[in-house]
Amino acid sequence: MKLETTGKKIAWSTVVQYAGKIIQLAFAVFITKLLTNFFPNTIYGKYAWIIEYCLFFSVAANLGIFANSIRMISDSPDDGKLFFNALIIRILTAAVFFILAVIISVFISDTKLFVFSCAIFVVSLLLDFMTMIFNAYLQANYMMGRATFAAIIGKIIQFSLIYIIIKNLSVQPDYSAIPVVMLLTMFGSLITAVVCFFFVSLKLKLVFKLDINLSMKILKTGLPFGIINILNYLYFRFIPIALAQKHLDDAQFSSFDISFRIAFVLSLFSTFLMFSLMPAFKRSLSAKNWRFSYSLFKKTAFVLIAASIILVGLGTWAGPFIITLLTHKSFIMPQFWFIFPMFLILAAVSYFYDLILISLFSTEHDLWLLKCETAAFISACLIFCITYFIEDLQLRIFTVIMGAIAGEIIIVTLGMIKITGFLKAKVRSIA
Repeated sequence: MKLETTGKKIAWSTVVQYAGKIIQLAFAVFITKLLTNFFPNTIYGKYAWIIEYCLFFSVAANLGIFANSIRMISDSPDDGKLFFNALIIRILTAAVFFILAVIISVFISDTKLFVFSCAIFVVSLLLDFMTMIFNAYLQANYMMGRATFAAIIGKIIQFSLIYIIIKNLSVQPDYSAIPVVMLLTMFGSLITAVVCFFFVSLKLKLVFKLDINLSMKILKTGLPFGIINILNYLYFRFIPIALAQKHLDDAQFSSFDISFRIAFVLSLFSTFLMFSLMPAFKRSLSAKNWRFSYSLFKKTAFVLIAASIILVGLGTWAGPFIITLLTHKSFIMPQFWFIFPMFLILAAVSYFYDLILISLFSTEHDLWLLKCETAAFISACLIFCITYFIEDLQLRIFTVIMGAIAGEIIIVTLGMIKITGFLKAKVRSIA
């Protein structure tokens, strides 16, 4: 009876997380639509670059702590001391990276507005990191309904405030509107964090005792995943976007960034799929049920191949309509017609990244994956370097995106070969 109840809790928690993610994505789309119609392209381009700049430090600050915290809290869901130490190490490591982000912004920007906007937005990201630890506890105790409620409330408040200000603003917005939007974003993150912590405090007895050894364990055991995530993010997103921001003007960059964001959202299909399959896949690997593991792996790969073909084909055909629907027609630039289809190809290749990431970590090939990720990163960077020797702007941007695609193809190909060979060998060993 207890097992049946737990199964129902897991199923309900999964459904709630799916529904919550979809609702949050919908609000993110609505907010993007508001801002792209509110800001002129040049101002939106600057706003988008500030977001991307700060997000890199957010990824760097993650250090694998969130995934590791979920695992450790799941093993001891009522451990108030573990929760407190996970929260402290999360805040301290994130604060270091975010302070560094603001300091660097002083030297790379010629305007105080950029620095001020970064300072506000990294506070939002710090609040989001705290929320992740709260969510780790709620997830471990099958209370993701509460976490989803908090996230949706935060998004509703953020959207409502932005909508009210835009509708009541009688003058044409200028760059000074950017930090205002950042403040509203921060307020939405604050509401989400406060509501999540309230739900945690109702169930968990906190133990305010700092344990250095425990904190270091949380940090160290998550590092391999954290480093892999940073390397992939660098060549998959940050470096291409940073190079585009350098080579394009703000109006052109706004179109580039919007195309990437849309493709990135579409790439989340594989994340949702792997989230559904991960429990069954991990259980089969732990039980050494190699035939089932290999069969599930092949079926998942087949689904991802079909989804990739549909994504690139249908997405390329409907690209102008999608961009206009989510922004407006000024974000479509005929001279850069190739950007959106190439980002769709990048998204299609990345479908398989989640598959190899989960498979290789589950089979304890994390260090092997780190070596391959390093090779993919170096290969992509070599292509990025070529762009400095290309005069034609369109060819330069084409090459930038090709660098990201090449890096992702390398890591996915190596990973698929490795995990396929591993599972085949295990199946043969029991034949």
